Amino acid sequence: MTLLSSLTILSLEQATTLPFLTQRLARDGARVIRVEPPGRGDPNRYVGKKFLDEDGMASYFFPNNCGKQGITLNLAKEEEKRENEKN
Repeated sequence: MTLLSSLTILSLEQATTLPFLTQRLARDGARVIRVEPPGRGDPNRYVGKKFLDEDGMASYFFPNNCGKQGITLNLAKEEEKRENEKN
């Protein structure tokens, strides 16, 4: 058990600093759930060279997001906003 193992973080980020920060929190034991919009997901999935020969897993995205869980959620839809607020 680590210091952060009881912590769950819902991550709604798409920049440079926050993905790195939440990756560090995941590495230190926190459960990090990354929320991406439907469709292509986070634009950073396509920044840099293709990694692991997999679409949407570019060299910039992978190291900043390893260790995180991921979900797709359309926060523009009212019913999904309400469902998210319940949890």
